[in-house]
Amino acid sequence: MKKLTLDKNQTTYWLKIFALMVSLSFLRSFSAYLFINPNGFAPGGIGGLAALIHLAAADSPIEGVRMLSNSLFDPGIFTIIMNIPLFLIAYKALDKRFAITTAICVLIFSGLMYMFAAVGCPQFAVGEKEYGLKFLAALAGGACAGVSMGFMFRQDLSIGGTDIIGKMIYAHNPAAHTQWWITACDCVVAIISGFLSIPKVKGMSDPSEIMVTLLSPVLFSFISLYTQSKVCDIVESGLMSSLVFTIITDKSDAIAHELSVQLHRGVTISKSVGYYTGNEHNVILCVTSKKQVNRVKDIVKACDPKAFMYVTQAAEVAGKGFAGGRLLKKNEIEKIDMSDYIPSEHLHDNDFPSQVDVDTNVQDVQFVAADVQTTTVTTTATDIQTEATEITNE
Repeated sequence: MKKLTLDKNQTTYWLKIFALMVSLSFLRSFSAYLFINPNGFAPGGIGGLAALIHLAAADSPIEGVRMLSNSLFDPGIFTIIMNIPLFLIAYKALDKRFAITTAICVLIFSGLMYMFAAVGCPQFAVGEKEYGLKFLAALAGGACAGVSMGFMFRQDLSIGGTDIIGKMIYAHNPAAHTQWWITACDCVVAIISGFLSIPKVKGMSDPSEIMVTLLSPVLFSFISLYTQSKVCDIVESGLMSSLVFTIITDKSDAIAHELSVQLHRGVTISKSVGYYTGNEHNVILCVTSKKQVNRVKDIVKACDPKAFMYVTQAAEVAGKGFAGGRLLKKNEIEKIDMSDYIPSEHLHDNDFPSQVDVDTNVQDVQFVAADVQTTTVTTTATDIQTEATEITNE
């Protein structure tokens, strides 16, 4: 049997991934234990469902069920139990690497949740009527969970549960982003949290009080879920998002020149015809980062104040000059520095041929020179022979 070996590059890569899994799982478990679970929120996920089952078991009138709330129905333990079938499905239907790393993240998350409870870590538990503090807890818990989820998605990691379900749905229907499928699944769990408040309304006669008691956990769960979703979206793609400039101008060369030199961005120029005037114009397409938006506007205004320009947002851009934000093994994808391709004193990539092009051109010149030399010698010999024939004839 061949021995499995890892080179230094692979070892470093997996050590970085494992460090990320530990830190992000810690942040996710910290937000759940400190802010979410003690206040009865359920911002989705198998972890949120496990927390609801734990709370329901702890408030059960049956003594045996209450005893199980700290063992079998402990959020950490029950999260692992409910994720086992999802692990098996993900291993078969999705990427095996994703399934394995998800299992590791869930084990770390559940272990930390159980450890926090075992050592008696303090929690941000708020009273029933303290809605202002509950609002802060929902925001804080959702923000921490969103940061963890966003960085996990950037590295193709997961905490299991609805993350796996969302990826499976996305694999069969990629019309929507994975994160929004996960949010849809989490909404179902958030709605379930309202049913835990049904026993609390017994004895209440005021309809408004009953409504507040039933809907408060659901609304706070949705606040936490929305915060988590928006923060996740910002971390995963918002910070990497770029802007697409479409510029209709008659001075495309000047604008393209400045965009290439000053911003080191690629420029695509195409022809267009205005319907009303019938005049022909050039259309410039350029993708830049958000921080360069003002510089692009200044360049266009300085080169052609009459240019027509509109800007759209690209959620994700991949290719030369743009990074995806995911940890890569060495040489997995070549890192490209635009400054190597467009020096500051020149305009375009084509101004500087590669070494292959130079060698090819040299060979072409040598071939041409050889052809010229051969042709010259042949022509000279022919001329001499012709002159000799003429002399003989004379």
